[in-house]
Amino acid sequence: MLWDRHDAYFDVDRCSRSIARWTRMDAHLFDGGHLLLETHAAECAALLRAFVRDHS
Repeated sequence: MLWDRHDAYFDVDRCSRSIARWTRMDAHLFDGGHLLLETHAAECAALLRAFVRDHS
C-alpha cells in the first residue's frame, strides 16, 4: 500500500487498519497529498516492482 500521510480524502488511520487485516501487504507512507503518483512516481514505481518481484 502506498499512502500519502496528508491525503485529504483518505485518512492515514485507514492505512493502519488495512495493515492489520492483510498479512501480505507492504505499507509505505509518504509525506504528501492525494496525488501520490504525480509527486512520488519514481519511488512508487520502484516499490511496486519490488513487491511484484518478491511476491510472484
